[in-house]
Amino acid sequence: MKTLGLIIGLVLTGLITSAQDNTGATVKVTIENVLSDDGTILAALHTADTFMKRQGISDGAISAQTGEVTLTFKNVKPGTYAIMVLHDENDNERVDL
Repeated sequence: MKTLGLIIGLVLTGLITSAQDNTGATVKVTIENVLSDDGTILAALHTADTFMKRQGISDGAISAQTGEVTLTFKNVKPGTYAIMVLHDENDNERVDL
């Protein structure tokens, strides 16, 4: 009976530990001085491995509003990140030159 209790205890401890690994912080990013209500504000959260190389580890989008907008990234693990932001005024999801 003690062995069964010990096994159940170890399994539950393992589940709790792995559940804690899957959660992270909530990161709120406020973009100031948005110049128009047109289009969408797109943002991507990047690590050193993804920055300027490929898609970010998390993406966010919100309708543009003159002034400021806030985007939220959830379950961000501790680390160092960069955020790339684009005001896509014509909603074509690319940088127009």
